[in-house]
Amino acid sequence: MADKYTIQVNPQVSASDGQKMENELNARFANVARKFGTHLKNSLKTSLKIGAGAGVAGLVASLINPIEKINEDLKGILAEGDDIATQAQQFGISTENMTKLTALAGSAGADISQALQIFTSKLQEARDFQAGDTSKSSVLSAYIGKDIGRAFYEFLKTASNLPAIEKNAFIGKVFSDKMQSKLAELVQQDIDKRIKQVENKFGYKKTGRAIDVLAQREDQQAILAQRRKGEEFVKKSKVITKGTIQTEDEIARAKLNREVQMLSEFEIYVRQAVLQEKIYESLDKLRAHVIDAGFPMLEKLVQAMTFVVEKLTLVIDWLGKIVKAIQGKFSIFKGN
Repeated sequence: MADKYTIQVNPQVSASDGQKMENELNARFANVARKFGTHLKNSLKTSLKIGAGAGVAGLVASLINPIEKINEDLKGILAEGDDIATQAQQFGISTENMTKLTALAGSAGADISQALQIFTSKLQEARDFQAGDTSKSSVLSAYIGKDIGRAFYEFLKTASNLPAIEKNAFIGKVFSDKMQSKLAELVQQDIDKRIKQVENKFGYKKTGRAIDVLAQREDQQAILAQRRKGEEFVKKSKVITKGTIQTEDEIARAKLNREVQMLSEFEIYVRQAVLQEKIYESLDKLRAHVIDAGFPMLEKLVQAMTFVVEKLTLVIDWLGKIVKAIQGKFSIFKGN
């Protein structure tokens, strides 16, 4: 019997075995890829269903009940158009020019109605000054007798042509505080150029006519609303009986009794809440004591476990060295 054996490992496999291994690996990868693709497809389908469902639900809701949104838009545009037309009448300005001034002032965030009210007041002071009242301001004397809209526009244009350092002071002669800063910002621009920049594609003339139409529609809406209100009084008076009032009174009394009952038990609820808070406070203190008392013990336990692990590591290393030594001796015996 031989004293030693030589084991030779050939790192090659036959062509048939290699092909078999390759087929098995390809099959596994294909299976994994197929499962991944299936999960991905299902996930996408679910996401699309949820998203489409939400979108369809919103669409259906808007189709079924569009009245509320339409009413809001209707009231908003009618009220806005009526405001501009009313302001134009108030200051004796055409709707077209009022539209221009609204767009111009709005481009700087200024309220045109407020600006014109202040301007009109100062213009009246200039008239009073001209009539002999020297206690009034004469700053707008040059604009007396002119259309308010034209006077205001020329005032802004004059300010825009002044040196930068004088613009704010000129505006401040008529306006103050927030309005002054807004208009001072506006007159930093070329006024003629700015009013063309804010003009819409339909033009001021067509926009002004549209605002007049909206104002008329708003008047019709207000008339019909008041007519409905009168009809409401008549129709509801026929169905609101003594029984209706008595039933409403019974509901209100039942609600009142429940509120009184709750108030009568308020002290009980308060005591319960106070007791609950005291229990929470006691638990917090107890938890703090447990942590304070247990932490040193936990620290010692961690230290002991660390010591044991270190010793086990040394033992494992020692056993490993013994095993290696035995394997070395076994190899020597095989080699002889």
